[in-house]
Amino acid sequence: MDKSGDGRFIKGKDIWDLDFGEIVIKKETVKRFAHMYRGNVRLALSRICTKEDFERKKKDVLNRSLP
Repeated sequence: MDKSGDGRFIKGKDIWDLDFGEIVIKKETVKRFAHMYRGNVRLALSRICTKEDFERKKKDVLNRSLP
């Protein structure tokens, strides 16, 4: 099977092996384009939690003492 013409290869590299890095979500960008989102209510209302927000909340919860 010749894989050079199936669209998955970029100069001999398989696209599944490429590293695209971490996806960065910016709240300002989501809020600016929130009116264009359809299907996901959280995105349409710009109610998202970034990785930094999640880590901060996680740290707060783990620092609380149990009753």
